[in-house]
Amino acid sequence: MTRIASPLAHASDRFAEHTALSSEEFSLTYPRYLAAVSAVKTKLVNKGIRPGTRIGCLLENCPEYPIVLMALLHLGSSSVSFSTRFPANLIINLMERVGVDTLITSRNALPEKFDAKVRIIHVENLVHLQSIQGAPALITDIDQDEEAMIMFTS
Repeated sequence: MTRIASPLAHASDRFAEHTALSSEEFSLTYPRYLAAVSAVKTKLVNKGIRPGTRIGCLLENCPEYPIVLMALLHLGSSSVSFSTRFPANLIINLMERVGVDTLITSRNALPEKFDAKVRIIHVENLVHLQSIQGAPALITDIDQDEEAMIMFTS
């Protein structure tokens, strides 16, 4: 059985200088993406997230989103994505129906009057793209011919 971590680690070795994740602000190489995923996975474990746990994700289309999703996959947790366009009462109802008791969100995405009795983890406390150590620097000049297997968030 192929583990989810294997393809990303393989891509990190094989396409070390290629873009893995791109946004308007910056791009990440595969090694930097893998480092970000590993760092977020460790933080989630330290926060008590375990394999098999259902975690809600309420995030805008942002570079942190695929990092969080991949970290949850590496951890063996399930992610349940909620649209930021949903009203608070619908999100709360859906979370109760699918058994989500932890929500990863950003301060901007959380609707007003969100009074669910769930644990909130702010993505700003999980993902620190500028401080990832031990990986190549951010790519600022992207050559479209050099990109390989890019994940876009939209």
